[in-house]
Amino acid sequence: MNEEWWGITRMGDMNEDGIYVTEPRVALDALTQVWAIDPQKQPIKTASTISSIDTADLLARANKRDEEMGWGISNDPIWFNGGELRLEALRTRSDDDSLNNSDLGQMMFLDFEFQFGGYLSGDFTVNLIGDAADSAFEYRYGDRIVDEDEPRYELYDFQATYSGRDFDLNAFYHVPRYHWGYEGDFFGLLRETTDMASRNGQDTWNEKAPYGAEFVGKNQLDGLKVVAGEEVYWGANPKVIAKYQFGKEKQFTIMRSQDYGEAEAGGGAQGSTTSSKSTQTTLQAKLNLSDNTQLQVGAIQSNAHKVGEEFLYRENGVTYIDTITDSDTYGAKALLTHAFDNNVIGHVEFNYSGLVADAGNPLREFGTNLPLSGSGNQKSINGGLRLSSGDFMVYPRFLLRDTLQGANPQIDPVNIGLIMDPGISPRNTNDSPFAVLGNRDARAVELFVTYDPAAGTPFYDWNNDAAEDAALAYNVRLTVARFPETTDAPLYFNDTALAELPLGEGLPEENVWLLTSKVVLNPSPDFKAVIKALVGKQQPSKFGFEPDQVTDVKATRFKGVEGKFYFNHMNIVTASYLKDGWGPYDFHKEFNNKYPTQVELGYTRLLDSALSEDSSSRVGVKLFYRELDEYSPEYVAGSNEDMSEIQVFYSRRF
Repeated sequence: MNEEWWGITRMGDMNEDGIYVTEPRVALDALTQVWAIDPQKQPIKTASTISSIDTADLLARANKRDEEMGWGISNDPIWFNGGELRLEALRTRSDDDSLNNSDLGQMMFLDFEFQFGGYLSGDFTVNLIGDAADSAFEYRYGDRIVDEDEPRYELYDFQATYSGRDFDLNAFYHVPRYHWGYEGDFFGLLRETTDMASRNGQDTWNEKAPYGAEFVGKNQLDGLKVVAGEEVYWGANPKVIAKYQFGKEKQFTIMRSQDYGEAEAGGGAQGSTTSSKSTQTTLQAKLNLSDNTQLQVGAIQSNAHKVGEEFLYRENGVTYIDTITDSDTYGAKALLTHAFDNNVIGHVEFNYSGLVADAGNPLREFGTNLPLSGSGNQKSINGGLRLSSGDFMVYPRFLLRDTLQGANPQIDPVNIGLIMDPGISPRNTNDSPFAVLGNRDARAVELFVTYDPAAGTPFYDWNNDAAEDAALAYNVRLTVARFPETTDAPLYFNDTALAELPLGEGLPEENVWLLTSKVVLNPSPDFKAVIKALVGKQQPSKFGFEPDQVTDVKATRFKGVEGKFYFNHMNIVTASYLKDGWGPYDFHKEFNNKYPTQVELGYTRLLDSALSEDSSSRVGVKLFYRELDEYSPEYVAGSNEDMSEIQVFYSRRF
């Protein structure tokens, strides 16, 4: 690694044992001749001897060696860099035969890299589909040719970087990109888009975010970043976001986010909705008040174009009309963090957001389930105390939030004598400048208990399931929340109207809770297990609207367990069981689609002994089973009660 940092060697291709080959660079040849000089014997001639080294000859020899060994960067501007072939077959059945189906699928990915001169480089992947196996249990990448009759070939991803003296310019299309939360974006305006291939990721819906371009200043322009594009994060409107950090430690940041269009309705996952055009300007500072105390403060102005728009509210039995003012577009936030000692760290955050002072996504750490929201129309306080003792961490947290203007009830018009009460309906973001949804009143507490003796593999890192190497590590997390008030009406995309429509009603008040746990076992080098369990009572984020389904928002009580077991690194067994839970996709929770029983089993055999699960060729089988009732999308009253599917797959990396 040190040799790579100093430019003496470079990392080459992976060999058959899964080890990257170390390739010498011309700098190593030059240093070899320098090291051959003995300054004790030739103290006077040392400098002249070094200067006499024929660097042109060394470069010619190094180039010849690279050519003979197949090392280094290709002389061609574009070259093939590998790919993957996927084959699968499936069979689906239901007890009434309505879902019976057999299908085959073939898909290929081809990877390419390119470099023009020393300034422009990048890579891209092309996807080719022969046929897509149509699963009744999974929405998957490739369904585009089944559901929408789209082309069988497409550009899967692309990224390129131009490196200049004073700036870098990055172009990106459907590649993971991260938020700026740790570099000055206190209000979360740039959201992370890293979930590409998971069950609820973009590939499932053939979405292509993020795509756009990023300017990164250097030297005199250091601290300036500008990102712009049609969808710079998943679900974003076409926009430009500019950020400038300054100060000795870049402790001050100014940001501006400006939408220049609106995303097309109906994009994204099933049931997803878009947002109207918005603008945000933020100022923030991160100040070290002492060695143990840090203060982050910030202010935001958002949606100034909504000033003057009207909204309705109900008070003391009377319906009123009001308008958005300048003060409704402003918000402020402060986060105070203090280390009482090395083992006790506390934080408290205060937030005030005017009626339309919408920010972005709050920064979520440690996998918290607290119902945080970046929307306007709220005043809130949240905090926690992280207590560490040896290999244990205990972390209690809380959230208190109130809206500035509550949700509207549903009251029909009525005549009272000669006076007509016009009534009122829940707001929605189509017809009102704001609505009470994820920012609803909340009282929530959360407790983490974590045991992890392996400091090198933090338990809450995104890749901990694969990386955790402790013999035993585990956590238990309990989140309890009370929502004392109703919400306004959420939007959903109506396939018939091809438009976003309000659901008409909001969610009722509710008390919910969720208990989860994860256990990682590494008892020997030849076995690893990751086991997760959950039990709780949760509320859907919308409610059912299909005519053959129950359309209520009753809270769901569920329990489940899942496990992933690695045997001799090469064999992976997965199993999951969920009782009375929502289906696996986000829209299932939104519309209260659930199943009495869900079971999944799987076996994967890795075909490359030294490679990870993500990099190896593999073959395997998956089994699915669901029981159905009136809450299940596939249910037909009195006709079907269960469904199942078997899938076999083969993936070859080359």
